[in-house]
Amino acid sequence: MSEFLLNRWYMAAWSNEVGEGLFARRLLDLPVVMFRKSDGTVAALHDRCPHRFAYLSVGLKKGDTVECGYHGLQFDAAGECVKSPYSDAPPKGARVRSFPVAERDGLIWFWPGDPALADPADAPDFSRVQPLPGRGFIQQSFHVNANYQLVVDNLLDISHAGFLHKNTLGRGSDALRDGFLGGQLQPAREGESIWMRWWMPGWTGYVNDPAHEGQAVDRWLDIRWDAPGSIRFYIGQTLSGAPREAGNEICQLHIQTPETATSTHYFAGESRPILRPGDEDDGAREKFLRTVGEVEDFPMLEGIQRQMGEADLWSLQPALLAVDAGAVMARRFLGKLIAAEREGVAQPEPAQA
Repeated sequence: MSEFLLNRWYMAAWSNEVGEGLFARRLLDLPVVMFRKSDGTVAALHDRCPHRFAYLSVGLKKGDTVECGYHGLQFDAAGECVKSPYSDAPPKGARVRSFPVAERDGLIWFWPGDPALADPADAPDFSRVQPLPGRGFIQQSFHVNANYQLVVDNLLDISHAGFLHKNTLGRGSDALRDGFLGGQLQPAREGESIWMRWWMPGWTGYVNDPAHEGQAVDRWLDIRWDAPGSIRFYIGQTLSGAPREAGNEICQLHIQTPETATSTHYFAGESRPILRPGDEDDGAREKFLRTVGEVEDFPMLEGIQRQMGEADLWSLQPALLAVDAGAVMARRFLGKLIAAEREGVAQPEPAQA
């Protein structure tokens, strides 16, 4: 099983998940507790008291400190013990690891690596996937019992939608399958980003925009991956031969944060144009996309994880298809970043949107 890249921002939670109390989540196999300080900013600490190793998250939030529920030691946002009921001075070694945090676009990110290298300005930009006038918006959180790279593989090879998602995304027809099989695929690495661009000209299957009913359209799906698990989808259509800007586009985020080596926190969000009555019903759209994940994608990925066990993907010598190009590029690039980090080699700057 692969190691984790440490000197990168990982999504820890949606902003609205962390409120007045203590919020606990296991990230990269570390228990983490998050809370908002009086100024509204988020702090993240190792969720383990250094005294008897109790979870701090089962204690109390007192102002800008966390009080351990076992013996009452209090820790500030920097992890320093600032109060002990048993002595005037905190006991020696009473310190908790704190993690750098960045918050933008309704997402909370944490940095598990060297704090000196953490620049909040480098946190991924997902500003295009936000509530906007005239657009529907949903956010979702999932738990998948599979390694996060398997989830990334699944998203970078969206051609499986014509088979696994025939009755949901494919709406019961073979149009989606035929669109992908007959479409043009352009995998590419651009800077630190891996792109999988699908172009399906002359599409005559179902259309998203009622203004395009009965007409051929050009459809696209552009997928961008940035290490370690940030993925953007741009899904659009326009009348055949017309420029893209004359059409419409759905923007999605799919962010994978390892919980453990064999389980993943999957954060998903969508911003979409309101084109017909019913599109504004976020609840219906949320239910539809949840079905795609929980009924179709996740059981498949969890079965693959059980098949693989603790083995590394490459050790199993998988057969590869042309549609695997993006997943293979991402895995190999991530492997190089992890190796360079372990060897202390300077790494390139993370890509910006």
